[in-house]
Amino acid sequence: MTKRRRILHADKIIQNVIPLFCLLMFLQLKGYYSLSNNPLLLYTTTSDIRVANLSRLGKTNIIVKDLEQGSAVDFIYSKSYICWSDQTAELIQCMNYNESYSGEKKKIISDSTPTGIAIDWYTDKIYWTDGEKNKIEVISIEQKHRKSIVLDRSRLG
Repeated sequence: MTKRRRILHADKIIQNVIPLFCLLMFLQLKGYYSLSNNPLLLYTTTSDIRVANLSRLGKTNIIVKDLEQGSAVDFIYSKSYICWSDQTAELIQCMNYNESYSGEKKKIISDSTPTGIAIDWYTDKIYWTDGEKNKIEVISIEQKHRKSIVLDRSRLG
C-alpha cells in the first residue's frame, strides 16, 4: 500500500470514528451509559446492522440482515427504536429493539434515496438527506407531517 493510500485510509477511519466518539461522549455526559453499564455500539455495514458490546470486545450481534445498501443508522432511546436507511431499496425503516428482541420492521418512507439520517429525540422526527434530489426532508416517526426543508436549487435547470 502506498503512502498516499495509507493516508487516505487513515483519514476515512478518522472521519468515521470522530462522530462516533462524540456520540458516545454525549451519551455518557447525559447519563445514558457508563462503562459499568455495558455500553453498546450500533452501526451499519452495507448489508446489515450490528450491535457491538464495548465491554466485551469481539461480541457483535447482527440485528437486521439482508440490506441492499445500508447507509445510515440512528435510534430513539426513549422508544427503543432503531431506524436505518437503505439507499438502493430507497427506503427508511424502523423497528423496536431491546437487546434480546427485534420487533417487526416498519416502513417510514419508500419514495426517496436516503443517504443519511438523523433523529431528533425530543420531537421524534427523522431527518434525512436525499442525494438524488439534493434535498433534506423530515417526517415524524408516525409518518405524519413530511416536509422538504432544504432544496438545492442550484442544480435545477
